[in-house]
Amino acid sequence: MLNRLVFDKKFAPADHVRILMIKGCRNQEEMKWVIEYLSELSRKGLGYTLYSFNTLLIQLGKFEMVEAAKSAYQEIMSSGTVPSLLTFNTMINILCKKGRVEEAKMIMSHIYQRELSPDVFTYTSLILGHCRNRDLDAAFVVFDRMVQDGIDPNAATYTTLINGLCSEGRVDEAMDMLDEMIEKGIEPTVYTYTVPVSSLCAVGREKEAVDLVVNMRKRGCEPNVQTYTALISGLSQSGLLEVAIGLYHDMLRKGLLPTMVTFNILITELCRAKNIDRAFNIFRWIEAHGYKPNTITCNALIHGLCLVGNIERAMVLLSEMLKVGPAPTVITYNTLINGYLKRGFLGNAMRLLDLMKNSGCKADEWTYAELISGFCKRGKLDLASALFQEMIKNGLSPNKVNYTALIDGLSKEEKIDDALALLKRMEESGCSPGIETYNAIINGLSKKKQAFGSKKTV
Repeated sequence: MLNRLVFDKKFAPADHVRILMIKGCRNQEEMKWVIEYLSELSRKGLGYTLYSFNTLLIQLGKFEMVEAAKSAYQEIMSSGTVPSLLTFNTMINILCKKGRVEEAKMIMSHIYQRELSPDVFTYTSLILGHCRNRDLDAAFVVFDRMVQDGIDPNAATYTTLINGLCSEGRVDEAMDMLDEMIEKGIEPTVYTYTVPVSSLCAVGREKEAVDLVVNMRKRGCEPNVQTYTALISGLSQSGLLEVAIGLYHDMLRKGLLPTMVTFNILITELCRAKNIDRAFNIFRWIEAHGYKPNTITCNALIHGLCLVGNIERAMVLLSEMLKVGPAPTVITYNTLINGYLKRGFLGNAMRLLDLMKNSGCKADEWTYAELISGFCKRGKLDLASALFQEMIKNGLSPNKVNYTALIDGLSKEEKIDDALALLKRMEESGCSPGIETYNAIINGLSKKKQAFGSKKTV
């Protein structure tokens, strides 16, 4: 259809179709195809209008296609089309979202060259860029300049600064800014509240986070999924799991659909509390409502099952992961290996290591640490030593846990010379021994001394 309109030189309706094509793109790949197709049409005489140029820039920004946006911007500037403030603002925002403030300042200079004036969106984008670069001082310089230029900050400006302060752990300053914007008659949005709620929870100030949510509701601002998730995370991790579950049910009653992040937080904390049945209730609700559990979900459940000693059910879940997904990770296997070792099932742990290798999942230092420690505790020093050599052969550098586990095993078997040789090797490799490492050697020496004393007495 578009080709026909261009052929008939009906450029106005062709431009409308082009805009619809650009807006209809759902991902980067579709955008790339559309840009290439439209470039061919441009060569056939279908020049961009300002509206279609701006639409293209906005969509490129939506999919974070910075280089493509820069190319489109350069085309606008060289095409004879007179750019608008929206053109400049869109390009500045695209760059600032990636922290590319210096490039954004160059675009801002074009605003002045065209005898236009920056607006609140321009300044807020620059503030965002500095916040992304963790340069709060520069962000506040832009904020002050904005006010001096007679541009009133809006909710987005304050939200950007509040989020930036929270990201740097400056929660009290963020709360002061929240109070300031309210005093100036600027109404906070749900996005203004969400990050402070999360930050307050992260520093153990859950009561203040709850009070903040109560206050936002009093102001007629209802929490969204992200606000609830932040609060659920903070409360559940601080031991107030029942309150967090209550908030989860409150979400459902209000018709807010939790994300997998919300579900994973609850399942993880329920499993840590060994409340496996309730964790699986949420898991079944997820599946029944069309959500796809991810690796974090399954790993949390496997960890919980191993905690309560139900490794058989954990293995059933692993089998399902291998059949239908999500694919197990090294964390999945390490959790199960640890579960078997705690029960003394060394053969099962080794079979899991083989399964892990065969499924294409590479064992890491912690896999070997668990195995070496587990075999040493059961007096299987030869197998533990073989695993230690295997990890080195596989290109893994033994860490403090790996060395200490084997040194401890050797010391308990009174193989002090071997333990001391391994300690020396540990130090030479640049791995610093810990208190546990030295304690293992000391205990081994004490045990050997006692044994020697007993023999001497006899």
